Amino acid sequence: MKLRKFHRFLGLLLFIFVMSSAATGFLRANAKGLYWKDRPPKTVATSLSLPQIGIEEVFKVFGENFSSGNILRIRLEKFSDEPVYLVETDRQDKKYMLLDAVSGAILSPLGPGDALKVARLFVGENAQALLTERLPAFKAGKSGRPRPVFRILFDDRARTEVFVDQETGEALAVLDRGRRFGLWVVKLHELDFWGLGRGALSFLGLALMVLSVSGLALGTGLGQNKKKGRLFQ
Repeated sequence: MKLRKFHRFLGLLLFIFVMSSAATGFLRANAKGLYWKDRPPKTVATSLSLPQIGIEEVFKVFGENFSSGNILRIRLEKFSDEPVYLVETDRQDKKYMLLDAVSGAILSPLGPGDALKVARLFVGENAQALLTERLPAFKAGKSGRPRPVFRILFDDRARTEVFVDQETGEALAVLDRGRRFGLWVVKLHELDFWGLGRGALSFLGLALMVLSVSGLALGTGLGQNKKKGRLFQ
């Protein structure tokens, strides 16, 4: 195959990928103005009341309920307007323990009712929950570890769904129509389908380099067959 034909064939082959990359790049650069809306929790900042039990009691409760493992970190946080201790451990099966800082009761794993209270912070007051289901291993983002969560879907216009961690009470992900579209745009831009993202991007990058080199060769006259003209006197 001659260089010119090869260059033309490769250009036509890559046209759809280049256009897709340009379009998704534009959408990602203008995401907040087009479809990605920030959805902060609808809570008013309030002061956190002091805990009624101390750190020593946290270690005591942990030792009484778990035969193995060590505490790595303890954080005082707020859950349902009440102070709680979020205890991080080195256990593989139950990495976190949510402890009521007033009564000393273990709150985790959360039930559907508590998870629904967390999820309602991200939707309007009139939104109704259409679905509440347990997911044993939900991964929020590429770098996150799979976590047991409740998935709660609402009937609002944005079709909001919230993924609430069963052990920490944290909303790991909040999705709506715009955010789902945005995640699809990211996957399309990175060609991240069926686990082929790295290989597909590598192939596309190499193909574009070959296309650039062949275009340079054609532009400078390299690789072309020079026709010898006849001299007429």
